[in-house]
Order: sequence, then structure tokens, then C-alpha cells
Amino acid sequence: MAGHFQSAGHRRLKATAAVLAGGLSRRMGADKLSMELGGRSLLDRVLQVLHPRFEEILVVGRAVDGYRSVPDLFPVKASLVGLHSALVHASYPRVFVCGGDMPYLNGSLIEALGDVAEPVVVPRTDRPHPLHAWYEPSVCLAPVEAACRADKLRLTDLLDSLPVSWVDEPWLCRYDPGLSSLTNVNTWGDLP
Repeated sequence: MAGHFQSAGHRRLKATAAVLAGGLSRRMGADKLSMELGGRSLLDRVLQVLHPRFEEILVVGRAVDGYRSVPDLFPVKASLVGLHSALVHASYPRVFVCGGDMPYLNGSLIEALGDVAEPVVVPRTDRPHPLHAWYEPSVCLAPVEAACRADKLRLTDLLDSLPVSWVDEPWLCRYDPGLSSLTNVNTWGDLP
């Protein structure tokens, strides 16, 4: 699959992109990452945006040809566990983490968020978006692992213990006016 995506002159970030792809799709009742939108699977759409921009791409929780796949390191299926695996396996000091069910990612927004030189950079609209965010493993790994071991798996709760730099809606809209890049697909109603 990696060969399918050609660089279109994007800036290549010396960072890791981690796509969380190990979820159970309970609300959808089917493997949502394989569902097609515009002739490509949701996961392919995510990888197409990330591939030309990142030195390293990890797919967490699922094997995908042409990409480094890494397993969840705790038996529970939860986004926080996926984040933990991404931080453990990343080769670079900064990691962009997103869900594999985010088919409208905006490369310009990802790059702009990456330019915010803080240990944790999280978009916030009416709610936080920790699965479209940047993390530094050196700062985040210990608290993420502690939360996993304590079975405190709500990712939004973890943010209270991290040095988060919040990026609010007016700033985000400069790069993605409709904020569609923050959309993830959880139910059939989320597909157009």
C-alpha cells in the first residue's frame, strides 16, 4: 500500500505518525476501517494524507502491508492503550496520533499543529480531540502507562495530568474552515 501514495511536495516531518486501528467498531457493528468512502477505505484515506508527510508511520493494532504495524501492549481495546503503544514504539521524539476512522484529515492542519513547540498539542472545539494531537513520548509515556496499568482508560481524563497546549477553534479554522478533519466515523450516520 505504501507505494500507492506519492509525495505531492509536502513538507516531510521528522516525526512519527501513529494511526490507531485496533478498535472493535462496536457502534458500527462492522469493520469500519475497511468501509469505503469515495472509492477508498477509511484507513487508506488516513494513510494517504500521512504517508507523504511523515518519516515514520505506525499502524497500531492492525497489520497493513507496507507499514510498520505494532500491537497494543495491554489486552484491553481502548484508545489510551493504542496511544501507549504508539509512544513506546515511536522512533522520533514527537508523535502525531490519530484514529484510523478520520477520513477527512487535513495535512496543512496536522503540520501547523506540529509547529506548536509544546510537549502535548491538542485541538479543542466544543470538546477536546486527543486523537488528532501531538505527543512527546519523553513527557507522556510514564503517565499514559500508569493510567493503563491502573485501568483508567478515558483518554480525556488523562489530559488533566499532561502539560497540554490547547489549540482552539478560531486558530484551527485558519487551516480547516469546516473542521472536517476532526471528524471520526463511529456510526452509519457519520458516513455521507
